[in-house]
Amino acid sequence: MNGLFSQQSRRDDPVPTRSGPLRSLLRRLAGSDEDRRTGRMRRLSEACVTLDGARAVVERGWVQDQWFAPGSAADDFNAGGSGACLVGAVAVAAGASTPAATVFVAGPAIDVLWDAWQETRGVGGPGVAGRAAPPAVRAARVRDLTRWNDQPGRTRDEVLALIDLASSRAIMEAMEPAGSPQ
Repeated sequence: MNGLFSQQSRRDDPVPTRSGPLRSLLRRLAGSDEDRRTGRMRRLSEACVTLDGARAVVERGWVQDQWFAPGSAADDFNAGGSGACLVGAVAVAAGASTPAATVFVAGPAIDVLWDAWQETRGVGGPGVAGRAAPPAVRAARVRDLTRWNDQPGRTRDEVLALIDLASSRAIMEAMEPAGSPQ
C-alpha cells in the first residue's frame, strides 16, 4: 500500500488520508459542484450559440433528404452552401468539419434540440439539457432529428420553430440552479 497513504498520516492520524495520484484521481472523479455547474453552463452556452448560427443557415435555405443544398461541395461543408437541413445547419454552425464530427462538435445543440423535439411530441421528462450525453446517444439523436426534418410535409417554419424552442429551453435551463427539478 505504499503511496496510497502519506507516511505522516500513518504515524500521527487515527484515520489515514489518501495522497498522491489516487487522491488526485478521486478528487477529479468526484468533481465539485462548481465544476459541474461550470461545465453545464459552458455546454448550454455552446448550444445557444450553435442554435443561433443554425437558425441563420436554415433562414438562408432549408432542404430535405440531404444535409446540404445541391451544388454544395464537400469543401464548402462549413459554408453551408445555399441551404441545409436541420442537422446540417447545426453542423455548419458548430464548425464540424465532417458529418461524423457533428456528434462531437455539435453535441450540446443536438441534445437540446432533441429534448425540444420530444417536448413537441408530448414526451416530457427531465431530458439532458446541460448534461453531456454519450456519443452513441447523440448519434441516435442525429438520426431522429434527420428523420423528423425529412418527413413529407415538414416546413422550414416548423424547423425554425424547433430551433427557437430549443434555444429558449437552453436559456431557461441555464437560469435554473443545477440539480433543481424542472
